[in-house]
Amino acid sequence: MKTRVVKFLFMSIMFTSIFSSFLFGATERKSSGSKQQDSKRTSMEPKNVYVDLTRILTFDPNLLSSSSLEWRKHYTKLQSMLEPIEGELKALEEKFAKVKSEFESLQKSSVASNEALQSKYQEAAKAQVELEQRMREREQFAQDELKKIQFQLSPKIEKAIKEVRKAGGYQLVLRKEFVLDAEEGLDVTNDVLSLMNKEYQEEESRAKTKDQQK
Repeated sequence: MKTRVVKFLFMSIMFTSIFSSFLFGATERKSSGSKQQDSKRTSMEPKNVYVDLTRILTFDPNLLSSSSLEWRKHYTKLQSMLEPIEGELKALEEKFAKVKSEFESLQKSSVASNEALQSKYQEAAKAQVELEQRMREREQFAQDELKKIQFQLSPKIEKAIKEVRKAGGYQLVLRKEFVLDAEEGLDVTNDVLSLMNKEYQEEESRAKTKDQQK
């Protein structure tokens, strides 16, 4: 199911198409000017920059400290919510492994009855179904929570990117994955993060003040 974040991730494709058409038209109009004028105009044109969204919303624990403050809060909360479920999954995995091992031992036994084998097989099958069902529930729960987080952060990311673009006079802001090669100075991720973190801290401060006034 598409979310605002999915739409946002593909915005740069649309911008690239528009920007390419603009460059083509500009090239045609410049044919009558001098080389000196062309050089001056080129040097005055704003740079195109890019943003690394995987730094803003990272799933890598090693990079979490440099991601969005708001994302860190949600990510840490989600991990805490998943811990009990992970405990249940571990117990179910151990149960399934134990019953499966018992069934395999009965299969190798020459004295085990067909009834005993059938009973243990059904027990192992039931344990496997329980494990797989809980795993699906865990995945669905995680996906639903991530969608909520993405829906909440997407407009804030878009807003910060727009502010960075306007402040820098940039014509185009790309997602890093769409950039084949670029100078390091064209990465404006830190600028986007700074704006997002500043706004988040102000929101937290206002919320804290409001709570204290109650």
